[in-house]
Amino acid sequence: MTAWLLICAAHSVERARGEWDGTGIALLRCGALFSAVRISAGLMHAAAASEDREQIAGFLGRALHGGPVFVHRDGSRYYALVPPGATDLHAWHGRRHADDVEFLGLGSYLGVPRPRSDDEDDEARGAHWVVPMDEPGALCQADAVAQLVERGRFRLAGEDTGAGREN
Repeated sequence: MTAWLLICAAHSVERARGEWDGTGIALLRCGALFSAVRISAGLMHAAAASEDREQIAGFLGRALHGGPVFVHRDGSRYYALVPPGATDLHAWHGRRHADDVEFLGLGSYLGVPRPRSDDEDDEARGAHWVVPMDEPGALCQADAVAQLVERGRFRLAGEDTGAGREN
């Protein structure tokens, strides 16, 4: 898995290995072997109907069929890795919540945590896997990510309008 991801090293394989060893995060190019969808924590929490880390991990594992997702250390952004050919789906945009989702494809760079890391220091330093990548090329299905985004937006819209609230 590490060797597969290192193909996307932004600068050099050696530098990316050093970044993983030093900070737990390596800068990789999107668009070759994978792209990514950045999702705000608010949208993710709405989709999962929880802010609990373990519940979110379980939800993501089911909703994205085990596809890999990691979270920024401050918990503000989640990243779902999708196939490089995934188009910039309409569902990943929204007029009302325009900043909640961003597609990162060709020309984008992403700090990716060390694969299969169980080092607690990695989590404190940068980011950590919520749903680890099982094998090279095992990515989230773009449609599943789009459905997750729509679910979160639907729930947020209900909160904004007061729909479903008890009086």
